[in-house]
Amino acid sequence: KTLAIRIYELHQQQRQRQHNFESRDTITPSSWTNGNDWRENMAIGVLDLDMFAYPSPSDLIETMEKYILQQPTPTTNDMDDLKKNKQAHSKKFHAICSNGIFVRVKDGKYYDMRYYDTYSTILLPNHWLYREPKSKKQKKKGEKEKKKKRNWQGMTDMNQSQTFRYILREGRRRKAFPYGAVDAITMGGNTKDVYEYEPLRVRSCFGGLTLYRSDVWLNNYDCGYNAYHEGDAEFTSEGYRHACEHVVFHECLRRRMMGTSTDGAEDAEDGFRIAVKPDMMALWHTV
Repeated sequence: KTLAIRIYELHQQQRQRQHNFESRDTITPSSWTNGNDWRENMAIGVLDLDMFAYPSPSDLIETMEKYILQQPTPTTNDMDDLKKNKQAHSKKFHAICSNGIFVRVKDGKYYDMRYYDTYSTILLPNHWLYREPKSKKQKKKGEKEKKKKRNWQGMTDMNQSQTFRYILREGRRRKAFPYGAVDAITMGGNTKDVYEYEPLRVRSCFGGLTLYRSDVWLNNYDCGYNAYHEGDAEFTSEGYRHACEHVVFHECLRRRMMGTSTDGAEDAEDGFRIAVKPDMMALWHTV
């Protein structure tokens, strides 16, 4: 068996064990989840064990609560409460990936942060970030043709450094301060230049650590890391000759959940919602 097949099989075995353990409804009292399905109120973390550093537990818990877990359904029929609940659900994701990076150091002084997990990452609508390794001859030829080659955004294909900066830039938002003048006083009179990062929605990602809403990860068991589909050929490397196992899994979830949004409405653009959180970084290694 190839290394890739062994990795896929290990992923599936781990998922099977988790599924067998957590699929019992008696595992979590309904009082913990306000009577809702506990799987919608918990998350499962999937991570590579060869990472150098991971996001802190507090960061993972905050991300889970803010961007993944569903809000309890209102017990009243008040239209304002139902509308707020629907809006809150529409901002949730089924999975949040870490911003997996590696750092290059030169002479102990120069450093360059790069997004490392391009093989698993597909930007919307279908821009795969992976670039096939090239020989020196191909690189020289590519430099001459670089200006001619454009991707779906009208810009040249990004390398790993550019991808890291792109994710930070696209996820950056000016922070909202609900208390206006009070917040301005607290911040020394300046709230205009305070920013935070929001998840950047993508088609697929991993980054070394990903949080999944439990019901999505456990219930869709016909989707797996080896659930190949003819559509996955679009994201297959010439060198590896197979698609990334995370792409295979996420594409299966996307097909299965297409047409069902986070609030239960029919919406072909929703379905499986996954994003990269720019400031939830995992360090692969330093070179």
